[in-house]
Amino acid sequence: MESARRGRREHGETLAEAAVRETNEETSVIVETGPVVHVSERLGPLPEQDGQNANR
Repeated sequence: MESARRGRREHGETLAEAAVRETNEETSVIVETGPVVHVSERLGPLPEQDGQNANR
């Protein structure tokens, strides 16, 4: 699900709403969210899939 990781929240959208929308857009699966227990954010480019940046 590489493309799902690159989703963005829309203006005024909560994290839970964005998770539901992005999951549905990328997989056509309708999900429900529970309480958010952890948020992790990465700023900057994503690591390459081929592992070239794995040691950074």
